[in-house]
Amino acid sequence: MPIAAVHLHSDRPEVVEAAIRALGGIGTRRAEQLLREHLKPLYLRAQLNLDALDALQRMATAPDAPRRALEAWLIDSNRWIMRRALVVKSALGSPRDVKLLDALTRAREARTRSDAVEALVNLPTKRFIQPLVPLLEARADFSATPEANGRRQPVAAAADTELTLTLQKATADDPWARLLVARLLQHEDRGDGSPGDEAMLDLVLFLKTTPLFRAIPLEDIARIARLAEAVAAAEGEVLAEAEAPIRYVYVIRSGTVALRFNDRTVEVVGPGASFGESAVFGEDRHAVAFRAASPSLLLRFPISMIADLVAENPEMLGPLAFDLSTRLNRLRTTLAAAGGSA
Repeated sequence: MPIAAVHLHSDRPEVVEAAIRALGGIGTRRAEQLLREHLKPLYLRAQLNLDALDALQRMATAPDAPRRALEAWLIDSNRWIMRRALVVKSALGSPRDVKLLDALTRAREARTRSDAVEALVNLPTKRFIQPLVPLLEARADFSATPEANGRRQPVAAAADTELTLTLQKATADDPWARLLVARLLQHEDRGDGSPGDEAMLDLVLFLKTTPLFRAIPLEDIARIARLAEAVAAAEGEVLAEAEAPIRYVYVIRSGTVALRFNDRTVEVVGPGASFGESAVFGEDRHAVAFRAASPSLLLRFPISMIADLVAENPEMLGPLAFDLSTRLNRLRTTLAAAGGSA
């Protein structure tokens, strides 16, 4: 048990979740206590995130880009907390709790959510779940509306010390989120951030907008962004041939790339688009060729790196599968219109 307890503090999510399952399997009172103690700081963090989201709603004059990025970071953080809570509750052998929590995270109808909340707070284990109820009841989209702004008396981004402190508390443990707060408040003093950090934050925020990385936290994106290889491609340069083995995932940073099938261009994609990620779903060769349609800058990641990232963040699979399906359907439509086949 001591080894499993130590692994609860690992930086790798899969190691922590393995430790949680191991402690759940031990089943002693001490093991259960360790798991419940593991949840306490997460519950506190969830409340700080909700307070920060509320503060953002009131900052009507805040710069839009860092505001939306910070909202996304806070929402991602709470989703991660919910996932971890489900893992812990499952390890504690609480199938009813897990079922209700899962239903509540997925439900869209107000009545379903209300019934699930009522059931949760009446369970014998409610003291371990109740801190999550405000998080579960919160809207997934915290973008301020005119009506909300009217009720909450919006203030200037840097005018309210209390709101500033709320944001700083919620982001204290994450350097990228702290930089976002500094941008949001338009502080000239960016704390311990360097020009290199600012450039990396720009890259991280760009990657966060792409289907490939949309579902994962900023810190995970920053970790993998540091390992990306920048590839400059001249117009007409072939980046990958059709039927060639997939070895890398490419993300277009600037410029355009043509998708070619049977020596003709079937689509041209631009910044934010990626290719090669189909290898995550078992494809081992490119279905089409990729050629730079204009001078382009791409970020290149080894397939093994992306596969490891997906293993650590399975929530990537949904947006990734949807994007690939959409692109494949679009490609088939184009080929059918041109008399070809995929």
